[in-house]
Formats: sequence, C-alpha cells, structure tokens
Amino acid sequence: MERLDELVRLVGEASAAALRVGRVVSDQYGVEPAGIPELHDLSRILESLQERTLQARMVPFGTIAEPLRRTARDLARSLGKAVELELRGQETELDRGVLEQVADPMLHLVRNAIDHGIELPEARLAAGKPRYGTVRVHATQLGSEVVVTVADDGQGIDLARVRQQAGEAGDALDGVGDDEAIYAIFRSGLSTAATVSEVSGRGVGLDVVRASLASVRGRVEVQSEPGTGSEFRLSVPITLAVLPCLLVEAAGRRFGVPMHSVVSAEAAGWSEDHVEGQVVIRVRDTILPVSDLAATIGVTAGHGEGPASDSPAVVLASMTRRHAFRVDRLLGQRNVVVKDLGRLLPRLALLAGASLEPDGSILLVLDVSGLVDRARWVRSGGAGRADPSPPPAMPAAAGPASVLVVDDTAVVRELERSILEEAGYRVRTAADGRLALAALADTPADLVVTDVEMPNCDGLELTRAIRAQPALAGLPVVVVTTRSTDADRRLAMDAGADAYLVKGDLDRRTLLEVVGRLLGLAVQPAGGAGR
Repeated sequence: MERLDELVRLVGEASAAALRVGRVVSDQYGVEPAGIPELHDLSRILESLQERTLQARMVPFGTIAEPLRRTARDLARSLGKAVELELRGQETELDRGVLEQVADPMLHLVRNAIDHGIELPEARLAAGKPRYGTVRVHATQLGSEVVVTVADDGQGIDLARVRQQAGEAGDALDGVGDDEAIYAIFRSGLSTAATVSEVSGRGVGLDVVRASLASVRGRVEVQSEPGTGSEFRLSVPITLAVLPCLLVEAAGRRFGVPMHSVVSAEAAGWSEDHVEGQVVIRVRDTILPVSDLAATIGVTAGHGEGPASDSPAVVLASMTRRHAFRVDRLLGQRNVVVKDLGRLLPRLALLAGASLEPDGSILLVLDVSGLVDRARWVRSGGAGRADPSPPPAMPAAAGPASVLVVDDTAVVRELERSILEEAGYRVRTAADGRLALAALADTPADLVVTDVEMPNCDGLELTRAIRAQPALAGLPVVVVTTRSTDADRRLAMDAGADAYLVKGDLDRRTLLEVVGRLLGLAVQPAGGAGR
C-alpha cells in the first residue's frame, strides 16, 4: 500500500508538472496548450494513468461484511434480541484507506441500532411489529461519493432523553429544533442508555463515528421516527488521493473546497433575507445562514471590503450541518492532489491540506467541518463560547483530571506523562497492566492511556479487566500502540477501548484532543472563560 500511495503521489505530481508546462507555453509563445497535439496526448495519457492507479486502490464495500454480520449476531444473542442484518451494495468500491476509516463507524452504528433501536421480541410483538427486527446496511456510489445507509425498524431516537442528557451536561437545547437537536447524540459523553454496560452508556460510541468521519472529510445525516426506526446516512469521498475541488476566490485569494461537501453554488443575484438580525438564504425550501468566506477564514483584501451583496454563494455541508458562504468569484472545478501541511505545523482546523498550482503558487484546500464550525462561532459573536480552532486544554475551574499512563517503555511513558502534565492533568504511571490494575484499586483515575504489548498483563487484557469491574466499567481507555492494522484496531475496540492511536502518527495535539474529548472537557481559550 505504501508503494501504491507513492505511485499515486508521483502521478499527481506529473499531472501538475504537465499543467505548469502548458502555462509556460502559453505565457512565452502565446499558444494554447490544448492546440499542441503532443501536450494534448501527454495530458490524456497522464489522466488515464491516474485513473488506473486510483482504481488499484479500490476495494469492495463487502470486505467488511463479515465483521458486520458477526457483530450483529453476537450482540443480538447477548441482548436476547431477534435481529436480521440486511446487506446491499457490497460490490460498491471505494479507496482502501477510506474503507478502513469507515469500518469502525459501521460497527458502532450497527451495535447502536441493535442495542438502542431494536426492541426485545415481546415488545415488538406487543407493538404489532414482526418478532425479528431488521438492520439494513446499504452502500451505493453517487458521483464522487459513496453513501452508506444504516437503518433499523426499531423504536427510534428518544429526543426528549437527548435534550435531557444535553441539559445535564450543561449544553441545553432549548430553542433548537428537533432536526438540529438530534445531532447532539454525536457529542462526547452523551448517551441515552439508562445503564452503563460493555455495549452502551459511556457516551463515546457515536462520538467515535463523528471523529472517524471527520478524518476522511465525510458527513452524516440522521432521520428518526418514534416507534418506526432510525436511519444514519454516511457520505464519504471515494478516494482522498485525488480530491475533486471547487475553486473559489475570496479577498483576492484562491481556495479549494472539496466537491463532495458542496451542496450547491448559487450564481450572482441570489436574494438574501434577514432572520433575527442575521443574513440567511433560502435553498431548496431550507433557510440557511450566510457568512463571508474571507471574514470566516480571517483574510481581507487590500481595500478591506467584503464581497458585494450580489456575489456568488456556495452552500457547504459539514458532517452534521449546512452553511452558505459568500465568495468573490467561482473559478471552476479541478481534481487536486492534496498534501498535508507536514508535522512541523500544527493541525489547522480550517485547512484540509494544500496543493501546488500550475503557476507555482500554493492552493489551500479548506476543511468544511472546521469552516462551518468557525462560521457559526463568528455569527454567535463568540460570547461565552470557545473558538473551535485551538487545541483542548484543561479547564482550571473544573479541577485537574487524573490520568494513568501505562507503558513498559520508560521513554514513551515519560513523554506521554510530560505532555499530559503540561496540559494540566494529574498523571500517574505504571510499567504494565498488572501494576496498572493495582494502581486503580488503590486510587481510581478519570482516564487510562495504555500500550498493548507489555509483560505480565498486556493492554488488551488490562482493558478487558477494567470493563469487567463494575466500579471501572465507565472508565475511558485510550490505546496507544505501534500496531497499525485494521485487525489490531478491531481487537482493541472489541476489548472495550474508547480510542485507538498509532504511535508513529501520534503528536501532542492528537493525544490532548482525544483525552479531552473522552473526558468531556470544554475548550479553554487563552485568557477567556470556557463554555
């Protein structure tokens, strides 16, 4: 796979180089590149080569069918429920890397449907339903996206319970419509389960779905009908190696927006309305908020003016929300070879990566989820709310949480300890799982960070032991290991881990983000009050 990834990258570089050659020919000789047969043939061959290399990365969705069947069968049996799993579209193909990222969300959603959605056989019969509940998983390709639907014919999502739990967590949903309130189920720490078990009640399952989808620039739509069932519709790009982008101009600068996140592009002359003092636009019978793209990103043109009122607007869909952005111009669509910004730079919430333009300039590709979150924060005035872009930190008012770091390698153990202590956590360490269990029996912790390969008691055995103890069943566990395969990840999740991080990809920000999310900590901005 590494060799194939490198091949895809080189083909992308060759395509970009061909565009630069065409620009040089146009600038120096005044000849359109399309009129030169040799350049035309070169472009055609490179496009064909790029298409073939991308096809080599594709695998059928049915690759994860057996784990889904096994999960449904075992969980239904353990809960005493009668469930049929219906799989369709197994031949639908998508990038291997994308499939590996959506495999865990699929497992979580199937488990969630069986545990929270499907009723016990007696309850179904009393409600006039068939004894067997049905969970349907359907994959299909729509343009440059693969849409996976997970639906069940169970009892639906209890919105009253969702609102109650959100209110108890300090994030009341008063005044928020049902269509938006339902997405609160993806928040860390929120669960509608009445009791804590190995399957549910810890409020991290759907948060994992949200995080995994964000990593592949995907989104989710939720529909639920009380007594009828629920449907989760996941949309992910077929591949991340080459990203179709809509190019826009804002404040005199060009930006790329992933096409799979573009709902529509409204030409100049669209009419705006005002609701409660905020500018909105009506798109397909839906009222959406409108923001200036340049102002949201934080860039301004030399004259300091924003786009005109009759400028184009682009409607973008994040994982759970839609938002419209005014831009100066629409520049067209192009396939972009996106590169990350490197490990020397922190992860920037508004940027998905960058690409080299034919003229040698840098095209910044925007991260739609971060962009929509920032726009909503700006529109709210930021009052009493944290800017969504900084990394999570330990809120002083909440008091320091306790973290137990378990690793048999002293260097790694001390590195993780120093990162967490610097963020304000109280940290204890243990050299193996047996010592960790003794430490937890002596003084409980709020979260455990553990390696997998350790003497005496490894990380998976430690996680199972934690889940087996009623007093520790809800304790969040983060696995940090050198093992990077999908099979290893599933083993850890089956053991009860809440997050899985690979040491080779680990950095300070990622560790703090995961720990903060599992502890349900609000972001604490510098010099300001948190939520």
